[in-house]
Amino acid sequence: MNKIYNIFILTYKNQKIISRTALLYHLNAELYLRNIGTFIFLDSKWYKLRQIFIDEMNKRSSEILINHNLNHSILDEKWVKNDQNKRENEDSYNDKYLKNNYLVLDKLIVDSIELADVIHIQQDTIYLCHVKYGFSTEIRELYSQIVSSARRLKNDLKDEENPFLKSIFKQLDNKERSNGYNEEGFIELFKTKKITYVMAISSHLKNKDIIIDVEKYSSNIAKISLIQCYTEMRTEYFDLAIEIIDNSECF
Repeated sequence: MNKIYNIFILTYKNQKIISRTALLYHLNAELYLRNIGTFIFLDSKWYKLRQIFIDEMNKRSSEILINHNLNHSILDEKWVKNDQNKRENEDSYNDKYLKNNYLVLDKLIVDSIELADVIHIQQDTIYLCHVKYGFSTEIRELYSQIVSSARRLKNDLKDEENPFLKSIFKQLDNKERSNGYNEEGFIELFKTKKITYVMAISSHLKNKDIIIDVEKYSSNIAKISLIQCYTEMRTEYFDLAIEIIDNSECF
């Protein structure tokens, strides 16, 4: 156990370490033991969940999903099967938004941070969408991605030079995905419009709507992560909305 505690993940830039995190903080697990209870492993610690807590968590998750659902108004493309009759991957899904009023930033990473997978631009608001298939432990990763992005963006907007946004745009332009924007116009989007982050998720269970049937999803880690992400974003950074991607054709 002592060896596991002393394994670290290092991130390098220009041969210099820019971040160092214990491996244990990247691991999570959930166990249900009959007649004993439900246990989760988060942030290097085990927790036993009482039923009253699980019930309250289901209720709170449902409230967030219902009250902040964008109802396909931002991401309206369906997640479908590919030519091999398998569910298309995340990259393929995101590329469907290579069209007007959207910017696809998938895989554009600066200092280990992805600003968004897809940005949707409206008259008064820009929506920074982070996309993930499934409502299970993947949501823990999505929560981390959204908060890291929001923290970095907030700090970058305080800097007159905006180095983070400039680096993102340079990659976007190199991939010829700038959709007519120059660097100045891209940065102005974040300074003149309201910023809203979007947790864009899908079901991974057939005929079980996440909003209506959230209690049928067994991952308490997903629900805790949803609640934490919503609370932290609204308290510290930007608004957070939910988009439930239609994946009815994946089954």
